[in-house]
Amino acid sequence: MKTLSQEIAAAFLAMDRMAGNHGDSQPFILTFELFLRDLRKIRVLDLIESELVEDEVDWISCFPQNGTCLESLIFDCVDSPINFEALERLVVKSPSLKKLRLNRHVTIVQLYRLMVRAPQLTHLGTGSFGPGEIVAQGEQEPDYVSAFAACKSLVCLSGFREINAHYLPAIVPVCANLTSLNLSYATISTEQLKSFIYHCHKLQTLWVLDSVCDEGLQAVAATCKDLHEPVQVSFGRD
Repeated sequence: MKTLSQEIAAAFLAMDRMAGNHGDSQPFILTFELFLRDLRKIRVLDLIESELVEDEVDWISCFPQNGTCLESLIFDCVDSPINFEALERLVVKSPSLKKLRLNRHVTIVQLYRLMVRAPQLTHLGTGSFGPGEIVAQGEQEPDYVSAFAACKSLVCLSGFREINAHYLPAIVPVCANLTSLNLSYATISTEQLKSFIYHCHKLQTLWVLDSVCDEGLQAVAATCKDLHEPVQVSFGRD
């Protein structure tokens, strides 16, 4: 099992070797230090290890404040909270960012704040897709529908780690353009699936839980004529 900093450094080392900058003998700790100094140049940081151990590295804050070349940031496998304020600053300073996959500690309110700052996204992992905290009485919830509607280039949607199905209608504005939809963490009913699946005519890949039942799969078959492979159905999660 890798620590978070090891996975980050390994990703950078692989990129650096592809560029022919270092040999295999490059010391690991030096590579991580180089990573911290060279973050402005990095375009892809995809943390895809199945299990990562948090080692108190506030890696989000290590990115420069005056702009990055980042195009892809994936950390949905990181099982610990991140510095959200630093993440929000990073998204603002990364105008080329197209892929963003968040971990389960990012709430839907935080997701909204990121989406309105990055309407250029093509791939989005939503994080928890739940509020995380109760909205105080009298406070108005963010307009999630408008946030999704502004992301006109979005084609791939995943996440929904601790979903509150109340928020599912918010994704309807992007459904017509989606080619990939991963709901393998979302325990939703047949009717909840139907509330948006009828808009997903371009889907090529789809993952769902068995909670959608046969009727839900029938709705998929009637709507999604461009599926390149059978719908991936997983058993419900505890």
